[in-house]
Amino acid sequence: MPVKTPIYLDHNATTPLDARVLAAMMPYLTEHFGNSSSRSHSFGWKAEEAVEAARAQVAAPAREVDLTVARVSIDAAKVALDQATLDLDQATLTAPITGTVARIDLDVGALTGPTGSAMVLADLSSWRIETENLTELEVVKLREGQTVDVTFDALSDVNLPGKITQIKPIGTNRQGDIVYTVVVALQKEDARLRWNMTAVVTATP
Repeated sequence: MPVKTPIYLDHNATTPLDARVLAAMMPYLTEHFGNSSSRSHSFGWKAEEAVEAARAQVAAPAREVDLTVARVSIDAAKVALDQATLDLDQATLTAPITGTVARIDLDVGALTGPTGSAMVLADLSSWRIETENLTELEVVKLREGQTVDVTFDALSDVNLPGKITQIKPIGTNRQGDIVYTVVVALQKEDARLRWNMTAVVTATP
């Protein structure tokens, strides 16, 4: 794994060198001294030759072997990026609706099966009341679109208007009685409402 070092932007300070650059420079730092701009003596000529040779090397087209190595490195980086993107997608939970996380059913590091629940997502923009004890004698007196009053055991000072949006056609057996589910949409809301609160629905004529 490559070691990350800071970049110190100061022309008066030393700067990090690639090992290949350092190897090429060492002869001119330890044996051959000269100013490439001084052309009146052999020291300057040798330095100038070194500078021109370096310029030609930098300007020369890249070797095919170097291009191949670079392409392989780029392809490997693309594969690593694609894998990282896939791992991120598989680790991301995407909600099918906009809502609020009401409950988290997983602990950190815990596993769940394909049918397990990770969390409960709630749409708190509107509330819906569902009855659970309307008998067949009572449900026939109701109709979809009918207005109702809704009160709550925990909020004795709250009486909210609602409207029946659905009467489910199939009853269920509840302790020996056939009961029907009626869905009521609240037309007004209260910030203190919570899921699973006990409500009483009273039909209005």
